[in-house]
Amino acid sequence: MRSGVEMDVVAFNSAAGAFGKGALWDSSLGILQQLLQQGMLPSVVTLGTLTGACAIAHKWRATLQLLAAAQGWGLELNVVVVNNAAGACERAGQWQASLALVQGQLGQKGIQPDRATCGIGSAAAASSAAARSPGKDLGWKRSLAVVSHLRSMRAHLGADGAAAVMSGVCSTEVDPQAPRKLLVALQRVRFDPGVAAFNTGMSACSRLQAWTEALQLTEDLGTSGAGRPDLVSLSTVAGACGASRNWPQALHVLRLAQAPGKHNLRPDLILVTVVAQACEQAGAEAVADQLLAEAARWGLELDWAARGALLAASAQAGRWERAWQLMASARNAPGRPDARAYSSTVAACERAGRWREALAAFRAAEIAAAGLRVDSSDTSLVV
Repeated sequence: MRSGVEMDVVAFNSAAGAFGKGALWDSSLGILQQLLQQGMLPSVVTLGTLTGACAIAHKWRATLQLLAAAQGWGLELNVVVVNNAAGACERAGQWQASLALVQGQLGQKGIQPDRATCGIGSAAAASSAAARSPGKDLGWKRSLAVVSHLRSMRAHLGADGAAAVMSGVCSTEVDPQAPRKLLVALQRVRFDPGVAAFNTGMSACSRLQAWTEALQLTEDLGTSGAGRPDLVSLSTVAGACGASRNWPQALHVLRLAQAPGKHNLRPDLILVTVVAQACEQAGAEAVADQLLAEAARWGLELDWAARGALLAASAQAGRWERAWQLMASARNAPGRPDARAYSSTVAACERAGRWREALAAFRAAEIAAAGLRVDSSDTSLVV
């Protein structure tokens, strides 16, 4: 009889999980009602499934109600349940409630935090500080206080935890100096960040168009003992340079990647595309062409996604002739033709008053959208 009850609970858990993945949180709670009506109590697995479903649907109040009900059911909370509720509160802007769960519930119940806890707590702390004191450099400091608290609970989070902290803070940070300050502070509290944490900081700098700060983080990473900058690091920094219209510095980052005494990395398609795109945006077409020729010698063949990015950069800069040239040269590129790349050319030609070229590019875009290969006759000028 007992095994039958356990199987029933398992079946209810599976049904609730299926509803939860479909964001049908109310149906998941309906499963809970059926379980209770049959005289059975949910397990901690049930609770994790239900709070997860509510979190996906952004129903933070429902997650807190489930945590309160768990006490009456005699259930011991685990880190998954607390993270679900804290994450739902954090995403709903209920930062104090999220922090209360991360700093209060975990400590009171003796639950060891994990990587997700670090990310949620850091994001809640940073957002709360930014809302209370906008424009002040407080977000990363408050996040560090949360991290220190989690460390006092003997959390062994390692590099993954540091990456989660950086992700939580940097998603809302507006100060380009903050990622570096937080990384230094994490090292001081013996919370050693890895390459992923540094890369997250570089991404934040790139979002803020702060290429000097992003480049400094690559230097810091090289001397931190956490590892060496990888191609993700350098592509991110090159992207920050491109966003700042600094194509010479983006090209310098590419050369640093190749330098035997520096990083000694073989550039990949992403890094080459990012640097070439920076050149296209700034009108350095000759440099971009030279870089593409070098890439071919390295055995890298730009696919449609890469060429489409370059084409869009030229079109957005208003250089319709260059966009047309890139569109024509991309006909035989591997991969599926991108109709959006053709559309960029249409827009550039139209803005320049080149209606014949615009119509020809539009015809090519229609063919590409249908999944067909565009040949030379499709991009010939309309007479």
